[in-house]
Amino acid sequence: MFFLSAIAPVQRPRPNDGRLRTGDMLYLLVPYVPLMVTGLFVLVGTATGLRLNPVEIYAALAVVLLVIVRQLVTLIENVRLVDDLRISREQLRHEALHDPLTGIANRVLFRARLESALAQRDRDRPLVLLFIDVDGFKAVNDSYGHAEGDAVLRNVAARLTHCLRPEDTVARLGGDEFGVLVDGADPRELGQRVLESLQHPHEVHGRTHHVHASIGAAQ
Repeated sequence: MFFLSAIAPVQRPRPNDGRLRTGDMLYLLVPYVPLMVTGLFVLVGTATGLRLNPVEIYAALAVVLLVIVRQLVTLIENVRLVDDLRISREQLRHEALHDPLTGIANRVLFRARLESALAQRDRDRPLVLLFIDVDGFKAVNDSYGHAEGDAVLRNVAARLTHCLRPEDTVARLGGDEFGVLVDGADPRELGQRVLESLQHPHEVHGRTHHVHASIGAAQ
């Protein structure tokens, strides 16, 4: 019984109201029962002059070793759970701030970065804001279906990302509308670079689609 308690499997924590229930308390205490019994047995034997035979000594050491091993397993499991929780939180945060179709920033993150850039704006460096509307996307979407239209939008997002710096912000604001936020750039040069990146046709599922962009700039 003592050995089985010592090597009891690790139980994953279940959500509750923050208070330990009786079953949970027993689960936490049971592995230490054989350790306490072994310690009392050795203590009483030592106090009364009782000599322990090798079997009893080995049994006591085995119980202690099993409890230590179980605690190590529990520690490893807790570290894994904390790491899984951290990854889940990061994934949820990423999903809340990024467009699920294209993977770039969404309207929420774009607005937050714009407000931050305005608050920290250097008057000597131009802050350029581009609003891009993909012309011709609706025809692709209506004629060939949403899957093909989605592929075109992903291509547009990838091209916008590749023609800008890593610190610049590209966001899908909704539908076929995109936003670009660049700190320290010439609006004309930036707009021309974006237009050139989007003027090439899109090859999707063996078909060629020609879409263009209308750009509005603010500084």
